[in-house]
Formats: sequence, structure tokens, C-alpha cells
Amino acid sequence: MASCRSVPRCPAHCSPRCSGRWNYSVARENSTPGKSELDVYGAINEDVFHRYGPFAWVVGDHVSGERSLGVGGVPTHRKLKRGDTFILDLQVAHDNYWSDMCRTFVVGRKPSREQRSALAVVREAMEEAEKLLYPGTEGKEVYASVSRALADHGYSDLPHHAGHAIGLDDQERPWFIPAEERKLEEGSVCVVEPGIYRKDTGGIRIEDVFVVTAKGPRKLSHFPLKLG
Repeated sequence: MASCRSVPRCPAHCSPRCSGRWNYSVARENSTPGKSELDVYGAINEDVFHRYGPFAWVVGDHVSGERSLGVGGVPTHRKLKRGDTFILDLQVAHDNYWSDMCRTFVVGRKPSREQRSALAVVREAMEEAEKLLYPGTEGKEVYASVSRALADHGYSDLPHHAGHAIGLDDQERPWFIPAEERKLEEGSVCVVEPGIYRKDTGGIRIEDVFVVTAKGPRKLSHFPLKLG
């Protein structure tokens, strides 16, 4: 089956949706103490519906507080509390294509020193992976770069893949996992998503979208990498 990875018009077509500037602005504004995960999910879906029409929708992880330590999950009636980390891994479907992006917010206060430090580590892991996003790179090489960057700072327990390709499905090969030998191709669209899940910081994950080119990756997602 053809995928977003092989359709030349995809980068321009997907760019506004993949940028995250609308979805995450709405998410951040609504991530306040007392609101539920479902309240925030509803606000995001309403915004997507009005921007893209009735054939657009949002799925993904909406986990806060102690739930963020479990990596992922659907939104629930859990109320956001001051100091919670709130992982929002949003996958938006529109016009047969998917985007996938993640940001984490600290609810109701400034992030702690430990949380800022953890964010710096996952940003470094993202940057290390970005250096490998060229045609011919195997999925396992990207995973290894993310895992190594986290381990260098004492975080050696990445409990999930480090990313994947994306297109007509929200998750496509190559996966960024230890055994993946499939290679990135020219024009591939992929995501990288390092995360840290510790009780002293809460769950913290980021995810960005890239187009793979011979000249290097071009990032489509542009919402700031901040916890506040």
C-alpha cells in the first residue's frame, strides 16, 4: 500500500497539522488544576473539528500525574492537580493522513529543577536521533542513539520504541526498535519520541515529526519544547 512516505505532496500537505501550534496551544491553555483529562481531550477535539471538519479526529495518550508513569493511556475523568506532569501524545487524522506529536506540561506551576533536567536529557536524545535521519539509516540505529543518550545520563530504562514512520497509518515501519533493519527512505516521514518516567519527575516525553531528505531531516513540528 502506498503511504505518506512515498507521496511527494505529503510534507506541504501535512505541515500545518504536524506543526502542533494549534493543538498544543489549546492543550496548554486547558491543562489547569481541576480540569479532567477528558476535559482537555474534548477541547482539543473541538478545535480540530472546527479547523479541519468532521472527518478529522484526535487519538493518542492523555495521561497525568501518577498515570504518566505508565507511559500511555486514553483520557479519563482524573482531575489534573497542581504539579502533575501531563503527557499529551496527539495523533491527528485528516484527509487520509496522520500526524503524531507529543508534548508534556507541568500543571499549575513552574517545573521543578529535576523536571527541567529531565527535559534537557530527552531533548538531547532527540537531537542525537535527528543526526541519523538520512536515507539508508536502519531503524535500530535511531533507537540505539536515543537509548544511549538517555543511558549516558543515568536513564537506562526506555520502556517503549524511540519512534517510527508515519503516513496513511499512525504508525508505520521502520520502527525505531532494537531489531528493526528496515531503512529510512528519501521522503520518509517519521517521528522520534524519547521519554523519561520517574517518580521524582513524573513522566516526561516529547515527540517531533521529520521529513527525511538526502540533505538532512526537515522538522515539521514547531510547538516549543517547554514544560510550562
